[in-house]
Amino acid sequence: MRKKILLLFLSVLTLMLFSSCNNEKFLNYNYEAEAVAQSVTVNGNIQNIFTNEPVSEALVTLEGQAAVTNDNGLFSLNYFTGVDEGLSRPVDVTITADKYYPLETEVIIYPEGTEINEKMVYGAPIVLEATLDSVTHYSRAIIRDYQGVENIDSVYCWGWYLAVVYGSNLWRWVPQEMTFVRNIDENTAEYEIYLSREVGQLIYSRMQIYATDEEGFKEQQIFIFE
Repeated sequence: MRKKILLLFLSVLTLMLFSSCNNEKFLNYNYEAEAVAQSVTVNGNIQNIFTNEPVSEALVTLEGQAAVTNDNGLFSLNYFTGVDEGLSRPVDVTITADKYYPLETEVIIYPEGTEINEKMVYGAPIVLEATLDSVTHYSRAIIRDYQGVENIDSVYCWGWYLAVVYGSNLWRWVPQEMTFVRNIDENTAEYEIYLSREVGQLIYSRMQIYATDEEGFKEQQIFIFE
């Protein structure tokens, strides 16, 4: 009987030693680190996938905790570990920025610090250049969309007019839809419009180009001419 009790005691002791000493080794999780660590530094660099340029003012969110990238696309966050999260576990990451597709990924939070380096897909049309001819009254614009020319929904030229409205001279922007002219490449196209002078006196010192794509991304740019 004593022998059975001794064997039972040794078995329980062995199990306790295994749980306390080898738990981390076999389960790859450090419970002690979770209890001690309160915050971990998370750094990162967010770039444009097409140009490698930094994405500024991108919002990087980790389980409700967030940081914003600077002009160089860099961010730093003191991530506070929760009771249920701890360390060495995957954490959901969401990155959003104006005119970019949202990016969702996950990261493992390490005690010594974590890096998140990602490239975001730019979604909006890009106005590469625009001209306004004071002789022919034609405006032309070159538009690029990384998702393809077929993704460009509409392009408008906003002319700057001095018009008579309700008996008074008023300055105002008048939008007119531009017409597709040609493809320059699979992502770039040329558009043009003859700016009507029936709505008032057209001023050639400025204009706006406003482009929209099929997914609702928009780009608006003002051009000032000498």
